Amino acid sequence: MGYLSNRRKHHTAGLPSFPAGTQIVIDASDSGNLSLTGSSVDQIQDISGNNNHVSATGSARPLYTGTAVNGYTSVAFDGVDDVLESAFNAPAINDDDFYLILALHYPSGATSNRCLASASSEGGGVTRGAGWKLTQRTNDDLRYSTTNDTSTADAGLANNVFSANNPYVFAFSVERTGATALQQITWVNGANEGTINKSGGAYGTMTLTDLFRIGGDAAGLHQLFNFVEMRFASGPSVLDNFTAQRNEMETKYAV
Repeated sequence: MGYLSNRRKHHTAGLPSFPAGTQIVIDASDSGNLSLTGSSVDQIQDISGNNNHVSATGSARPLYTGTAVNGYTSVAFDGVDDVLESAFNAPAINDDDFYLILALHYPSGATSNRCLASASSEGGGVTRGAGWKLTQRTNDDLRYSTTNDTSTADAGLANNVFSANNPYVFAFSVERTGATALQQITWVNGANEGTINKSGGAYGTMTLTDLFRIGGDAAGLHQLFNFVEMRFASGPSVLDNFTAQRNEMETKYAV
């Protein structure tokens, strides 16, 4: 799989199929999904068919030179200003069941309290925002946060999970169990990290009508990591497909 010295257009036909409710699939493991200038990533195509492509310009562009994960080359984010963004053309998502699955390689030199992925126009630091964000926190914890949570700033999805120079598939799902309650289940490389049940406030509310980001957030908290693939789905019955989608990515990246 060679690097491209000139700009390359992404696939325009023959997209794979994904379960109903899939909103965005960004897969950097296939070079045909990428538009490059040299090794700089201008855009990665959303292969869900929803045209939620992520893109960047100038110094914000990551590089298609990341560490291979089970033979698949990744996209390297520098942890300084690299971020890929999508205008997110899907309908508004509010209080729906959802899942997010993220495959990456975690290098040495990454800094705690930095953002891996985020949505909407959030700001104000790691733990607060007008949308949601997925972060690596102190003690190498994986965290999820939203400003719509009135009971706690963020939630620990898994503790002490990050270890340098290793690949990961993180998967978490949120099932609404009432107007102000939810059940959250997290998996790391095929291991169930446990279930969190929440009640009170509006913890876990999804509001995804604006920007979707990989590699950082609106507050400029960018993470150093090698991105491979991300899948996000929301809506009624999407959790029926969560296990199959998670298993598929864990097998693909041999974690």
